[in-house]
Amino acid sequence: MNFSYLAVDLDGTLLRNDHAMSDFSARTLLAAQERGMKVIVCTGRPTDGTRHIADQLQLRRFGGYVIAYNGAEIIDCATGQVVRDLLVPEQVLPQALAFARQADADLITFCDGRIVSTSASNPFVVRSSVRNRMRIAATDRWLDEVEGLRLHKCMLVGTPDRLIAMEPKVKAAFEGVVEAFCSEPQFLEITPLGVNKGAGLQWLLSHAGIDPHTVIAFGDTPSDIPMIRLAGMGVAMANAPERVKAAADAVALSNEEDGVACLLEKMMV
Repeated sequence: MNFSYLAVDLDGTLLRNDHAMSDFSARTLLAAQERGMKVIVCTGRPTDGTRHIADQLQLRRFGGYVIAYNGAEIIDCATGQVVRDLLVPEQVLPQALAFARQADADLITFCDGRIVSTSASNPFVVRSSVRNRMRIAATDRWLDEVEGLRLHKCMLVGTPDRLIAMEPKVKAAFEGVVEAFCSEPQFLEITPLGVNKGAGLQWLLSHAGIDPHTVIAFGDTPSDIPMIRLAGMGVAMANAPERVKAAADAVALSNEEDGVACLLEKMMV
């Protein structure tokens, strides 16, 4: 195998559309780790939404990492230590809530195993709850509920047409304070300044003394492009948009076809 580290996105990449990892993918990644490869899960999910995946991949045993919240929090799974911890400034939250209302969207954040949301019925919030295995804590006093909490990101959650139209306005309002971007058409994320998957991966590689050329990275959305470009080999999934494929060195089979595992298996032969 030519690469010592695997940086891999979850939804739409390693996981199938039901947000589960196939037995074949799990076996293949475990076999790669038995051969010495380290796995770096790199996701926009909250840390609590990755724990079952980290357990399935035995990242504690093999000494892997989880880059959560697009890089705002990084966990060394061997020790359980949080090695990077960046927070959204509290002063942006009232305006984020106002933007959500303008877009007829809901505002959510993640904390202590909960999704704190302005709604329990928004289908995209429900989907996030299922995906992350976190319960929804709905409230009509969202700002009061999150006051004093340590928030790594919050998200406007709503219909794609409204959020995509709102994205430039949110970016302009928060320029130089936080990042704002649509990670998926129904999610407009607000994260600490400078946070993206590429920056998170770069920070971890520097922290752990890892050469980027030893990393192979897989992703499927525009938010994965910085990570794909940083790695020694960047791979887009067949289900990725064309601009993600254009940024990659190679294209794997789709997430529904276990594209990550299929390519790794070929490399291990």
